[in-house]
Amino acid sequence: VFELVSYRTVLQVITEVATRHGAQLLANERDTLIHRTDNIDALAENPAWAAELTGLQAATQAGALSDIDRLALQARIGHLLSAYSGLSGLDSVDLYAPNGAHFHVGEARPGVGKLTDLPEGLVARAHASPGQNVWYGIESPAGKAAGARTMIVSARAIQGADQGGKGAVPLGLLVMNYSAESLHDRFAARDLGAGAYLLLVDAQQRLLFHPDARRVGQPLAPELRELLRGPSGSVSLRLVGEDVLLSHLLIPDKQWALLMIVPQATLSAPMRAIERTGAALLLACLLLIALFARLYLRKVVRPIRAVSDGFRDFQADRLDPGWRLAKTNAWVQIGELVGWFNAFLDTMQARRQIEAALRESEARWRFAIEGADDGLCDWDIPAGTVFYSKRWKSMFGFAEDEIGNGLDEWSKRVHPDDLASTTAAVQAHLAGKTPLYASEHRIRCKDGSWKWVLDRGLVVLRNAAGEPLRMISTYTDISRRRRAQAALESSLREKVALLKEVHHRVKNNLQVVTSLLRLEARRSTVPDTRAVLVEMQGRIRAMALLHESLYRAGNFAAVDLGAYLTQLATQAFRTQLAQVGAVRLELDLASVEVGMDQATACGLLVNELISNGLKHGFPDGRQGELRVELHVLKGGQGGPQLRLRVSDTGVGLPPDFDARRGRSLGLQLVSDLAGQIGGTLSIESGPGAAFVIAFRAEEPRPPVLAA
Repeated sequence: VFELVSYRTVLQVITEVATRHGAQLLANERDTLIHRTDNIDALAENPAWAAELTGLQAATQAGALSDIDRLALQARIGHLLSAYSGLSGLDSVDLYAPNGAHFHVGEARPGVGKLTDLPEGLVARAHASPGQNVWYGIESPAGKAAGARTMIVSARAIQGADQGGKGAVPLGLLVMNYSAESLHDRFAARDLGAGAYLLLVDAQQRLLFHPDARRVGQPLAPELRELLRGPSGSVSLRLVGEDVLLSHLLIPDKQWALLMIVPQATLSAPMRAIERTGAALLLACLLLIALFARLYLRKVVRPIRAVSDGFRDFQADRLDPGWRLAKTNAWVQIGELVGWFNAFLDTMQARRQIEAALRESEARWRFAIEGADDGLCDWDIPAGTVFYSKRWKSMFGFAEDEIGNGLDEWSKRVHPDDLASTTAAVQAHLAGKTPLYASEHRIRCKDGSWKWVLDRGLVVLRNAAGEPLRMISTYTDISRRRRAQAALESSLREKVALLKEVHHRVKNNLQVVTSLLRLEARRSTVPDTRAVLVEMQGRIRAMALLHESLYRAGNFAAVDLGAYLTQLATQAFRTQLAQVGAVRLELDLASVEVGMDQATACGLLVNELISNGLKHGFPDGRQGELRVELHVLKGGQGGPQLRLRVSDTGVGLPPDFDARRGRSLGLQLVSDLAGQIGGTLSIESGPGAAFVIAFRAEEPRPPVLAA
């Protein structure tokens, strides 16, 4: 009966736990989904889109968008996208102007040229909620266009002020297409158990996610649609001939819903094994009890009764000091109990002798304590009394007769902020959890001031049960040391704040210089001058990124070279990507810490080599790959040996490369920087080009600030 009741109870508990777990899991998945879509919402709310739509309409008034305007618009949108992180899964962006002009950025899609290709519901909802990014749900980017890939589509109606500045006029429509495949990869990785799976449904009750990718975009099963009209929760039902536990959670702002379906068989599977095991154990226990009962009476009860009588006589002080229990033909454990009892009697006899010797030495011990500079407390724990030495009292300004012998004479003078931690440390030592007690805390003196002390103690006596009986503590005045420590910590905080401010200001000043160079480059009409200014921007941006990394990390002694070069290479590549064809950037950068000087030089090296590779290696829109690698070859004294390699699959080096090398400022800078970090530069050609710098990483050294 107990087994059956337990089985049902445990099964119910498992169902309740699974319900709570399902609710929490759905909440976590909802938060992750909202976090991903919030990044896209933040991008959609950027006011720069209004300017881009206005520019698109103005540029197409006289006809189709020119190649120069198209490249400029694509570069600005690329720069706008690069300012946001967490856009993984964003497939493409479409801009629709009121005059019918359209601009597409991202993966090529068929039939994206007309606003009428979009779902009517998407356009209507976007115009009904101007200024908000409306998530429509599963759809192709071009809506009705045949052959378009399935996407999760959102739109925002962009508005601007009219000429009078009193009203709003429509500027166009911004459409963002999120990859359904990316969402499928995210949810498909979740392992919920045998037969369990997740579903994500949009406002039109179409499947945004299903374990079977072929069903994405199809309508939700009719038996589940009615369930979504109610509040979030869990319910047990029969679905496709199987009993399941269904948990669902609504996402109101998008009118989406998350569902988790777990078969009841999956929940109860562990209980079947428990049920079979319980039955077998029950039968075995009945047999063992019958055999054990007889042995128990003979080998356990009688020896334990003898031990009990011995304890009773010991408490009544009727035992002869030399009396001991005789060994019995009992079980090993009972025999050990008898042995422990005899050992206990031996211990008590030895304890009486030790206590006598302790009393003799106590007078000599107190005399020695009085001559020391530390205060002393001797705590009789069962009696609750404490002996405070004369030095302890004078340390805090009290006379001999102004302090009693209660524990509260200490506790009521401990600083309120220190009392809890100090009491916890004392209790931990009394419980035997720590070998020694030590605490630094403040104690109020007679004149009301606070004095820092180092309190160290030890339980010197315990009873047979291990309970503490006596504890001795010493008190050392550490006020001068604490004041010096506080001054040192304050000075350290000031210097750290100064370093962070220096890096922050250097980064800001470099950004100002970059902005000035960018403005000057736009104003210049000389192509060579503009090219030089753009190259200078990249070099200054590399140094600014290093200072920004140091400022954010808070570690001014070392730089993670792999992480720094990853950010730098990605940023430099994206900045110049609009000037070349379909070139891919591949990164293989090991994580290794170097000093700031080496990181600066490596950053400038990579920036120059990426710029040269994109400028000269891929003419006329040539496709290919640009690769940046950093490998740790071996360790040794003075830091590990590193190998930095920047290569491309472009047209390779020209025949007169050696002659040009002396005239190129960028290549001269590469050679100088390689020597600056103590490295050697080697150049490989065909096919493509590769620049390899081998150097030894210097041990990071912390910055030195003047006192």
